[in-house]
Amino acid sequence: MNHGITVLERETSFKSSVMGDSAIPLIIGTAPINMVEDPTVNKPVLCVSYAEAVKSFGSLTDYTGYTILEAVEVLYSLYGINKAIFVNVLDPAKHKRRLGEETKTLTDDELLLEQVGIIPSSLTIKSTANETFNIDEDYTYSFEDNGYMKLVRVDTGGIDSNSNIKVSYDYIDPTMVKKADIIGGVDSDTMENKGLECIHDVFPKYAVVPTMLLAPGYSHEETVASIMATKVKNISGVFNAIAIADIYHSSITNYSKVAEYKNNNSLIDPDLVLCFPKVTNGDKEYWMSTHIAGVMAVTDSSHGGFPHISPSNQGVKATGLINNGKEVLLNNAQANILNENGVVTLLNFIGGFKVWGNHSSCYPSNSDVKDKFITSRRVFKQIANTIVTTYWQNIDMPILKRTIEDMVSNIQFWLDSLASQGFIVPGAKVTFPDDLNNTDNLTNGKVFFHIKLAAAVPAQDMNFILEYDVNLLKF
Repeated sequence: MNHGITVLERETSFKSSVMGDSAIPLIIGTAPINMVEDPTVNKPVLCVSYAEAVKSFGSLTDYTGYTILEAVEVLYSLYGINKAIFVNVLDPAKHKRRLGEETKTLTDDELLLEQVGIIPSSLTIKSTANETFNIDEDYTYSFEDNGYMKLVRVDTGGIDSNSNIKVSYDYIDPTMVKKADIIGGVDSDTMENKGLECIHDVFPKYAVVPTMLLAPGYSHEETVASIMATKVKNISGVFNAIAIADIYHSSITNYSKVAEYKNNNSLIDPDLVLCFPKVTNGDKEYWMSTHIAGVMAVTDSSHGGFPHISPSNQGVKATGLINNGKEVLLNNAQANILNENGVVTLLNFIGGFKVWGNHSSCYPSNSDVKDKFITSRRVFKQIANTIVTTYWQNIDMPILKRTIEDMVSNIQFWLDSLASQGFIVPGAKVTFPDDLNNTDNLTNGKVFFHIKLAAAVPAQDMNFILEYDVNLLKF
């Protein structure tokens, strides 16, 4: 028997939406992992700062061939994003070459090995009499900013001061990485994912949904771009993203040949954003896809962290365009031709270089408003991903009227809040339709919610009508 007052707590019926970051790029590429203490191959690594990216993937003054380092510079240094995921596919076990034994001379008890990519574990140092020397006991090593390895003699070791030594080693070679390594697959023995397939490992490892998939330096291969567009659908079985790829080929001598190349290679998908040409910033050349990802991240961050604002007509960190080694100058009409064929470019018209283009690669063959606009695709995916992360906890709960009503009420409140912030068009509605939730579906544990919504369409074609009014001449 209770005597007094009892106070109990009840679970709040309202669920706050678990909305993740709208612009988290996943970059598949190559890095000089010979330089880092804990190298990874075909493993996603989340980096929340430039320093973390350098620690995980190294740094070089000339990063030619190492596409992850290019992406790190663009995303962190040029655009200042705070979160990205990288997967290095360069495997020192197979993407390597061997340097045979050479005799070198120590100078001031030091020796600089002028080769980028030396694998420390493969390094063998011997005396001219073939006595093998050991790391730390006889010598130490470090990497220079240019990637060269510097050896320093240990005073208490066995190497004579300023003597001759015989050196041999393996070194990684990024040119050995091919599109098959980027595409990857599933190891039949270990069942581990490789390459693009690693997109499915991100959420289980970090509870983060990658929203943009890139493979700069490889996505211009039509097979890679096509598979990227497939891999962003049903990530880990439930999430969705967009793929951003480049168009680049020796046969494309000018902008007018881009549409033909795109169509001949069937690069047509609502979840694929295509970019042309490459970008320059000062004396450096970059793949445009990473710049577009950077602009999307900055634009989202500046507008409430939601992807409803188009990257088009937003400033980009570029000083020029380049294609096959030649400068590209696009006027408004030429840039619009690319846009009309579902290709994003840059335009230097008013206010410096800006992203130019609102359409995904499915345009113009697919004119569905939810598919053809980049903003529509991203808004729909953001809403879908948020629903999954918010209501996954409701899976396997009893199908009760009160539970359904709570879910409908919560989702409607969330949709209304999105509209009030200008993220979607007002009037979105969620229902629990009777025709879909019939006896057969309900008795099999299937429930259906129907959400009608509209993402705002970018005002890409403004028209002003000027008319001469003769009546204004009358006094």
